[in-house]
Amino acid sequence: MLVFQYGSNLSSRRLNSRQRLGGAARVVGIARTRHPYQFCFPVWGGINDCAAAGILPGGERPVWGVVYDIPHHFVVRSETADHPTLDAIEDEGRDYWRGPVELLSADGKDFPENIQTYHPRQPRQDLVTQWHYVRHILEGAREHALPPDYQNHLVACMLDNNPNLKTQLNETATL
Repeated sequence: MLVFQYGSNLSSRRLNSRQRLGGAARVVGIARTRHPYQFCFPVWGGINDCAAAGILPGGERPVWGVVYDIPHHFVVRSETADHPTLDAIEDEGRDYWRGPVELLSADGKDFPENIQTYHPRQPRQDLVTQWHYVRHILEGAREHALPPDYQNHLVACMLDNNPNLKTQLNETATL
């Protein structure tokens, strides 16, 4: 199954860690949404104990991310699964709903129409993210060489959500 990830799972190291998918996710490539979305932190991520990333329609620019090819049984929640699934990690059904997203490749060509992503179910504006979470987003953005102006946009979104991240973000920018 093709899945578009734009938050902390931009980091393939995080997504493929033993605590998550254990190496089951294969990178297909980077992509951006066909339509503008707002990148923000509208979901309480219980696993992360802070606000988690989400994309909401009506933003001013496309959202960049990574398309992974993940075996179906590592995506869809199952009571009999002996491994974590992406639906369970994303708390699909409570925090997010898994559904289609229209994407363009880095060179502007259409991606297949059957790509899924996780959309916030009940977005909130009163949540604050933290460094231990957003560092995975930055790590993934660098790992996959997302456009520099988009990486700057991510930092701006992080600071807009939590101005207390300024020190860590400045230190990271110099690495």
